Amino acid sequence: MKLIIKLHESKLSISKCPEATKNPKVNAKNKQHAIEEYEYGKPQVKGELCENCKAWNTKIVEKCVDDGEGLGFCEMHDFMCMGKKWCNTWAGQKKSKD
Repeated sequence: MKLIIKLHESKLSISKCPEATKNPKVNAKNKQHAIEEYEYGKPQVKGELCENCKAWNTKIVEKCVDDGEGLGFCEMHDFMCMGKKWCNTWAGQKKSKD
């Protein structure tokens, strides 16, 4: 799983903005899929938040979205998500940047 996410991150960082950051219909469709299949938005397991998941990427939102405060891009499910939410495919804790 770690290898897949790292490869995906590097691919996104050098490519154009993901379609879901520019097309609200694509983002909504992908988000709805995450709600239905992965329980996105349900009460979370303590500490397992989108904002500390390995698939959470704020750099994409900063680059591609005008007003993305509190959002990150879920590289696993290809949609913009809220940092304080959760889904059942949480990919483990991000390493500290310090």
